[in-house]
Amino acid sequence: MEETISHAKITIVLSLILATLLSPPTTAYSNGGYGADPSNPDYGTHDWIAQHALDWLPDNEKRYILDNLHDYLYGTELPDNGGAPDGIGDNFNHHVYHHSSGVLQASPSKMAHNSGPEPTP
Repeated sequence: MEETISHAKITIVLSLILATLLSPPTTAYSNGGYGADPSNPDYGTHDWIAQHALDWLPDNEKRYILDNLHDYLYGTELPDNGGAPDGIGDNFNHHVYHHSSGVLQASPSKMAHNSGPEPTP
């Protein structure tokens, strides 16, 4: 009985290790890579969100964006892509923290443009 349990444990551990090693790398929230061609951008999470945001617009207001959809989707990667000619590359600055009172605690834009002492929370 004990030997069977040991074999079962070893099998489970080896199966988990194998599954971990064979699993492709994943990212919870990314843009799916950077497009080399603005007319055919890679599709990722940012693009999915941007495209579904269009569902909230009336047809007459989203017509221009739909006519220029490739540029619209390419634009979703520009804040992250410092390698693009018109990219920003600020993906390490995508955070804003607030104290429980609601006062801004930390934000890259606040740090860059701090005009005075921080208010006490």
